[in-house]
Amino acid sequence: MTKVRGFFWPSSNGSDYLDLALRRALIVFCLLGTFGGAASTWPNYFPIMDTATLSDHWFAIDSLFYLIGPVLLAYGVPVRKIAIGLLSFAYVNITLSAIALGGLHTDGPAFYVPWSLFVVLMLGWRVGLSAVALGMITTIALYAYRDILPARPNPLQVSDIANFMMIIIVINLILVGFGASIFMAQMRKMTGGLNKALRETQEAE
Repeated sequence: MTKVRGFFWPSSNGSDYLDLALRRALIVFCLLGTFGGAASTWPNYFPIMDTATLSDHWFAIDSLFYLIGPVLLAYGVPVRKIAIGLLSFAYVNITLSAIALGGLHTDGPAFYVPWSLFVVLMLGWRVGLSAVALGMITTIALYAYRDILPARPNPLQVSDIANFMMIIIVINLILVGFGASIFMAQMRKMTGGLNKALRETQEAE
């Protein structure tokens, strides 16, 4: 049980708190990306599974790809490299799903919001600002070319819009809240540890 917990929630063991915060934030991103993607896709996928297209099948399982993150961490791959790979995959996947499913007539582009937040947390504010700009430009482009993009296979009904909004808001709140909270909690621990070490050094002098 301890090994399983350590796999999904690594302990500090006296290690760098910043690295620990990034590792935990990445795992949260991977798990919520997996379950969030499944929650937003599977309810619409299973009713049409027998007649689904190849792209439908892909978008139904693509969120499982995020589970590779904790595995790579366990094998010692640097957290920044994993973050770059998974966040790049997330952007491409969100964009392709939006293009294939009618642009802004799908819930995919809403995930640019938590995606850009995790880019800031994992890769720093400079890369994060670029990610925000990229998400904004892509969203505007999806809107501008809405008449050129393939039409959504099943037109949205009022009930569909309500379902989309509920799923989007809940998942985004979870992604943003959990990701930022965990990162900030680790930063406070790191600051506390540094202050303690500083006091001990001053007292020793």
